[in-house]
Amino acid sequence: MPLNWAFATASESFLTKLSGKRHLILIAKDSEQCVGFKVGYENSRHEFYSWLGSVLPTYRGQGIAARLRDMQEQWAREQGYSCIRVKSCNRYPAMLHMLIGSGYQIAGYEDLGDLTLNKIHFLKALTA
Repeated sequence: MPLNWAFATASESFLTKLSGKRHLILIAKDSEQCVGFKVGYENSRHEFYSWLGSVLPTYRGQGIAARLRDMQEQWAREQGYSCIRVKSCNRYPAMLHMLIGSGYQIAGYEDLGDLTLNKIHFLKALTA
């Protein structure tokens, strides 16, 4: 079944976090069902922060997360951002592999006292 890709620029559930910030919400749908999403916002005029994203378990492995990531990167590049920052935890090895395989570089580490919860910071330069 073909997926429908939708762009949105506001969402009631995220208004507090996104209020006053330039942001992007991407939603992947199968018919009327949301099967994946990606949310990010401006950290600074030159940096976009990829905040949240997920794909339903039954839809994983179909390239949906990669497509959402690519769409977010393209949009950020078109808006003039020079890089994207993202954080992930050690407990999500698939995400860590995907980020490194997609050209993101480790830019920092946040020790939260638990190896599974510790956060790894990634940065990717956006080129034209």
